[in-house]
Amino acid sequence: MAALAAQQPPLLTWRRGGAAALLEEIDALVANHCDAHACALRSFGDSSDKAHRAWYLQREAVASGFADRLWACCAACDAWGVTARGGEAFRRRGRPALRCLEVLRYDAGGGALGLHDDGETLLTTSLMVSPAGAFEGGAVEVARWPGRLERADPARGDVVAWRGWEKHRVAPVTRGARVVVVAEWWAGPDAPRADRRAASTEPRLRSALELDPASPALLAAVAHLRAAAGDAEGALALYDASLAGDPTCGAARFSRALLRAQARDFAGAEADLAAVANAGAADPDVHAQLGALQARRGAVDEAAESFRLAAVARGGAGT
Repeated sequence: MAALAAQQPPLLTWRRGGAAALLEEIDALVANHCDAHACALRSFGDSSDKAHRAWYLQREAVASGFADRLWACCAACDAWGVTARGGEAFRRRGRPALRCLEVLRYDAGGGALGLHDDGETLLTTSLMVSPAGAFEGGAVEVARWPGRLERADPARGDVVAWRGWEKHRVAPVTRGARVVVVAEWWAGPDAPRADRRAASTEPRLRSALELDPASPALLAAVAHLRAAAGDAEGALALYDASLAGDPTCGAARFSRALLRAQARDFAGAEADLAAVANAGAADPDVHAQLGALQARRGAVDEAAESFRLAAVARGGAGT
């Protein structure tokens, strides 16, 4: 088992002081732009909490040359060699393209950030802005099933990086405010959207899959697009492969359940929905869909309980 673990690539890299030379410029970037830009209040993964605020500054970063200077500090974090696929921008500028650059602020009491991934982003880099003592909690966690978890508690000027498709989150901040600058480097165009991260595309997802063919997150992301395109058979095969790699992914299992129901595999759909519900899903649609399938086979009491849980999840009394 130890030998197998030694052969696995790391889930994250942590370069202490990796961006110390940029801190003065980063402080000015945060001070000058964040108040002038509308922020998004967001959460990800299984959490319904609005866990952090985000400002998108990728257009400013590219126009000012900050993206080039930031990559010079972050390039050494690519322990996997994934950014060699950085596309035309990499060949022209000596760096992969910047998908987005966000200033993120996590406040104490803001709730938990669920595990999520960044799709076909080749490398996500997180640069700590907050000084020592400004907050408590807020460790970076990168996880892969079964049972792998790597953590980092970066100091000001440190850079933490991971492949974008790895599941990751920030642990709850228990005191103060945690501010970071997060850059996502990819094989698409530079800063294609000013107000958000650019959407995933199937060709870029499949290109990333060539780097990590067993990635459950990438397989599920391609499955979502195949399902949206009407390719139910192809999507089901991809969901099967994704869940073989990570059977705990509720979003993939829920999506597979819907496709199974459409194919009239009601038993398989109910089994998937029950697994998601039993894992503690807060999504009312999971319980409502499960209740409909239970009612279909005549399990009246089970269906009533599922509909009650759906009402609770929607904020109703559930009585």
